[in-house]
Amino acid sequence: GAPYWNLGSNREFGIVSIRTHDAPNCDGIGDIDACVIAGSSVADLNSDGVPDECQTVTAPTVVTAKEGTRTDGVALVWPTVDRAARYKITLLTGTVETDVGYAYVAQYIDTAAAAGVLRTYRVRSESAGGVLSSGFAADTGWRMLATPTSVAATYATSLSAVTVTWGAVSGATGYKVVRVRGAEVLDFAIGDVQTYSDITATPGLAYEYFVRATCSLGESALSVGALGKISSVAIPPAIVTASFGTSLTAVTVTWSAVDDAIGYKILRSLNGVVTTLATVTGVLTYSDTTATPGVQFFYAVQSVCNPGTSAPSTAVLGMVAANATPLSLTATDGTSTSGVTVTWTAVDGGSTGYTILRGEGSKKPKVIATVGAAIRTYIDTAVPKPTKLYNYTVRLASATTGGLVNSGWKAPAGPSGLTATEGTLSTGVQLTWVLAPKASKVSAYQVWRTPPGGTAVLLGSVSKTTKTVTDQGGTPGILYTYSLRAVVALGTTPAITDTGWRTLVAPATLIASDTLTDKISVAWTAVSGATSYLLTRTDGAVQVPFTTVTNSYNDTSAVAGTIYTYRVQAICTLVTTVSSPTDTGTRVSSFRMLLAGDGAAKGGSVDSSGRVSSNSDTPEEMEESADDETSADHTWLIDGVKIENGPFVMNHHDAMVVKLRDPASAEDASMLVLFGEGFLDGTLRVAFDDYQPSIGDEWTVILSGGLVGDFRRVLLPALPEGMSMETERVGTIYQVRVIATPE
Repeated sequence: GAPYWNLGSNREFGIVSIRTHDAPNCDGIGDIDACVIAGSSVADLNSDGVPDECQTVTAPTVVTAKEGTRTDGVALVWPTVDRAARYKITLLTGTVETDVGYAYVAQYIDTAAAAGVLRTYRVRSESAGGVLSSGFAADTGWRMLATPTSVAATYATSLSAVTVTWGAVSGATGYKVVRVRGAEVLDFAIGDVQTYSDITATPGLAYEYFVRATCSLGESALSVGALGKISSVAIPPAIVTASFGTSLTAVTVTWSAVDDAIGYKILRSLNGVVTTLATVTGVLTYSDTTATPGVQFFYAVQSVCNPGTSAPSTAVLGMVAANATPLSLTATDGTSTSGVTVTWTAVDGGSTGYTILRGEGSKKPKVIATVGAAIRTYIDTAVPKPTKLYNYTVRLASATTGGLVNSGWKAPAGPSGLTATEGTLSTGVQLTWVLAPKASKVSAYQVWRTPPGGTAVLLGSVSKTTKTVTDQGGTPGILYTYSLRAVVALGTTPAITDTGWRTLVAPATLIASDTLTDKISVAWTAVSGATSYLLTRTDGAVQVPFTTVTNSYNDTSAVAGTIYTYRVQAICTLVTTVSSPTDTGTRVSSFRMLLAGDGAAKGGSVDSSGRVSSNSDTPEEMEESADDETSADHTWLIDGVKIENGPFVMNHHDAMVVKLRDPASAEDASMLVLFGEGFLDGTLRVAFDDYQPSIGDEWTVILSGGLVGDFRRVLLPALPEGMSMETERVGTIYQVRVIATPE
């Protein structure tokens, strides 16, 4: 006789049905007499007539939050509560309580707690029915600071201190450095820094250093230790240099500074005999003016400190130049047709001059000139034969043997009269020249091209009889420097040069829109090498120029209803091309591609002025108009998926016919897919291929990488009464759809 409700199936708890009385005493639902969950009765362990799932639960009697016992979070533990299904943990910050998480056992670790921060936690019990205990247990706890890592200590690198360093610890407000040697343990408390200099360590004794992170709540565990020591003996300089043959009067010795050094001792060694040259203070350089010119000495430096003098540094060679003997020698290899240039280096002074000798192969060289002491270059214009290798020797005028030797050769006569065309060709730059004399024994010619401010590039080699080539690879509008070299037995002749450039071509195609209400969109084919374009709009005798750096322009200043003529010229720093073909465009007042049907077997059309001519054309007339080959330069039939790699360009005489099928059948789609840009113009005819359209049908007719312009005229099929068809260009796609005729 009690009220009965069938609550149906509850997916979360699996409840099939519940019989209740009106007197509520279980979470507002009523006293549950019978409850079947997953086919079994709910347990009532205390036999009080109320299922355990509906019991309220008490809060934990106590909770303990650990204080600084873990580095991975704050641990909380509490006694288990009878009938509690889980426990809710919250964080109290001031008067604001926020959720931390839930636990299904009587413990929880708050891994999100920041290290070194005291936190107040509350724990409540929750029954299986989702009822929280009215009370809670609370306690405070905090997360221990992490142990410092990357601890390092200097070892015998200083005479005054051990420097200890470590990585920063999140939450730390300070650190303790612990020094240990045997039973001796010392703590040094410092602020929030990651370095400490221990100047109290005894020199020569090794210590182990540890680091703790500290905050107001406690300290971290000790880090891994690092050994450190103050040096008990002086340390030699790490870097020592000595000049070698760069001076006629002295060897200059330099070295790096040593901490705590009060001076430095300079040593010189020859054949195992070490001489102390000097002890200096306050400087890091010394000039040895007593070294014998031309003799190589070893130099080393010792640091002088309070504990004593260090061991010698690594020894280095030094030498005073002897009588300005040449230190280097070069001879040119075919860089001139007039001779060979010999160049040498030497220290100024101490010489009365130099002798230059020329030899051939294993033959004894002959003296060809003697020059003064200040001369460092000699041009041998009396070279016996071009394209023959000679050995050149330079030595002191006072010497009869020795000296430095290098080889060089004189170039034969090369080509002449190189001429490069300048803007006369759009296909490339033509080069012409006069061949080298037969006596030069040329085997081929090398052609090089250098861009402005760039590096020369070898374009290729041609036969020894070739005297004209055309470079088709350069960018139009760029002034290049062309070089020509003849290839001979020992290398190449000196280059002859000329400048030339390839002219730009005019833009091949230009299309102006006549379907847009806010502008006239004009686009044209890009021209290689163009840095900008000059677009000219003509309205009768009035011409308006526009400049752009891209191959399109939106003319928002056009007056609606006015037909303009557009042409464009490509520009670079060297030339402005002739004009492109022209096209007309207009800005319409408003435009909607829409054709309403009346159920008759007639079609209609929309032209680019926005005028709709409903039922003005019969299907036969539409067919004739779309397929009129006398007025169309080209007709594209889109019956299935047609792919064009692009660009896809239509003119106003072209036509496109698209046959539409069931839009739900993707396999039978009719679509033009363009991988490049599509330039739209001319006529679009839309026809149904044995399909009865419905309102809401939509087709993508063109899918492209970019669309420019629009169709001048759209021919649409007959539609049932109450239906209309509209076209729309959305970004890079062109769509048609069937809609309800607007009222």
